[in-house]
Amino acid sequence: MQSIDIKATDGFLIKANWFAPTTPNERVVVISAATGVRQEFYGPFAAHLASLGYTVYTYDYRGIGKSSPPKLRGFKATMRDWATKDFKGVTDYIQTRHPSFSKFMVGHSVGGIFMGLSDAHQAYDGLITVAAQHGYWKHFHLHYKPLVLSLFHVILPTFNNLYGYFPSHYVNLGEPLPYGVAKDWRTLITHPNSIMKLAAMSENHYADISQPVLSISIDDDLMAPKKAVDRFAQSILINAPVKRVHILPADHDVKSIGHINFFRKKFSESLWKIPLEWLEDFPK
Repeated sequence: MQSIDIKATDGFLIKANWFAPTTPNERVVVISAATGVRQEFYGPFAAHLASLGYTVYTYDYRGIGKSSPPKLRGFKATMRDWATKDFKGVTDYIQTRHPSFSKFMVGHSVGGIFMGLSDAHQAYDGLITVAAQHGYWKHFHLHYKPLVLSLFHVILPTFNNLYGYFPSHYVNLGEPLPYGVAKDWRTLITHPNSIMKLAAMSENHYADISQPVLSISIDDDLMAPKKAVDRFAQSILINAPVKRVHILPADHDVKSIGHINFFRKKFSESLWKIPLEWLEDFPK
């Protein structure tokens, strides 16, 4: 693994990690993270892919992990920037560096949701999403709705305005988030149109996505329940051939997987086989 800098489309330096295989199979994978999750979390999954011949890139969005400034207060960044500038910049980089390689994206949660906020999707032969959902709160499980409403209607805006950023680590929701990112996240959850509201505020390329998509959901994922993932696949990815896979923890001899744990190394011989088999079946 090698740490590299990649320029976003506006010149901002994104910190990325490059996992180079010993024997490249001429396929490159870009992993786009969930909200507030550092790229290191995906390191074991990336290294596993590299051991199988894939060239893999992980990266931190602006304001997250190694791409974060010394102070978040006053730092300008939105989820829309993550898509239109950061993901787009990483995509431009791999197109230049690996022009002849087949290209795939693995997007976790928002990293899959924002795939249509820029034309970067055009570079990819196939797209894999894990827990990418239509995030409107009414799609969530009944017993979880009060917590979601209190978090996104009260806690997030209050702390965001008080600190000038959202200290999401206080409520066990990952890395602190820039003010604008937190506002966009609130929109994803509280607005009936969810990601399409953000698309209306920036770019909307969702109808142009026609590549094969593997959409994975997990039965005990409170943040991306099956209903919400189905809604994203059916009403947002309207022109893409989508293969839906819904995972039951009991089928893999575990009690819980949740929103995050799919990418943990302990699932290398079970859950990870799902995207790997899809990739291996993809036409050469």
